[in-house]
Amino acid sequence: MTKFHSYFYNVMLRKEKGIVAAFLRALLLCLSFVFQSVVAVRNYFYDKGILKSKSPENVFIISIGNIVAGGAGKTPSTIMLAKAFIKKMPLAIISRGYRSLAEKKSEPTIVSEGKGPKCSAEVCGDEPYLMANALPTAYVIVGKNRRKAAQIAAEAGMQLIICDDAMQHRSLYRDADVVIINALDPIGQGYFLPRGFLRDSLKSLARADLLIINHVINVDHFAALKAELSKYTKAPMIGTQLKVDKILDSNCAEVSIKNKKVAIFCGIAHPENFRKTIVECGSKIVLERVFSDHLTFSKEALVDFAQQAQQKGADLLLCTEKDFVKLQEHPPLPLPLAYLKMKMEIVTGHNVWNSFLTNIQNEISSKKSYQGVNNTE
Repeated sequence: MTKFHSYFYNVMLRKEKGIVAAFLRALLLCLSFVFQSVVAVRNYFYDKGILKSKSPENVFIISIGNIVAGGAGKTPSTIMLAKAFIKKMPLAIISRGYRSLAEKKSEPTIVSEGKGPKCSAEVCGDEPYLMANALPTAYVIVGKNRRKAAQIAAEAGMQLIICDDAMQHRSLYRDADVVIINALDPIGQGYFLPRGFLRDSLKSLARADLLIINHVINVDHFAALKAELSKYTKAPMIGTQLKVDKILDSNCAEVSIKNKKVAIFCGIAHPENFRKTIVECGSKIVLERVFSDHLTFSKEALVDFAQQAQQKGADLLLCTEKDFVKLQEHPPLPLPLAYLKMKMEIVTGHNVWNSFLTNIQNEISSKKSYQGVNNTE
């Protein structure tokens, strides 16, 4: 993370003190009121039917999204949901591919046709690449225009489309809305962007069919958040945590980092979570570099970082899986490179989750049966 981004991030969190920081917070608050007003008007137009939501026929669409910018756990949630259906029906995931080359194109890019990623993370984005890798039999499509991406998936014969990070993309009609809440900052500091991290109103939680409260500390923490969020939605809720599944090196061999000195780097929304996980694994962090979300090292910077880490006595370099997929062709390094492969686990609400999956399965079956009847008429 650059000093500029780091400073403004700390201003938003009220970690920066003084007259300048106070002035900037006041300025950001004014801008946040403008953003909040735009969001409110847009939602009103969709709620009243002035703006229309549309989707392709013959598919069931689930949106995965949140009301707070970044770091809630949408990608692992998308993977967890997709794994529940991937063996039961043709399934596609569509994503924007934030900060990728594909995002800049007018037409969607097909990342995978059910045989794993067919382009690099630089082309399609780190998260779509990661999902195509984790779900090799899924269709994965990237593009700004979700309607076009959904149409391509429907024409490819997909029965279920999971739309990643689409809560605010209301031009695409969805049959179910799954909203991810970050338990460590559920309301994004209580302000809309850019003063805080809210990008949608708490009232929008009323559209949810399921809330996944991620990063819950324990059952009591979940219960407290559930009680508070129940003021805004009647949706059922589950509590989840991200756990370390494996720690793998560049050759996909498992490694242990316990009692190791490590140099870490990442380009994610909440690097403090990554740092905390490393410490909990029993490692000592001797060097650290943090970038803005979705960004990472250049090849030259990676080599320089590795050399600095070696000088500080590090045993290896460590990053997130999202960062690692962008370093597939990294230059020779003086230290081994490894990454954390995470998985989402349900802490509380297993019955709620299973019930949600069953309802989705039944609705898809009902839609398919209804279409079959119509096709015979």
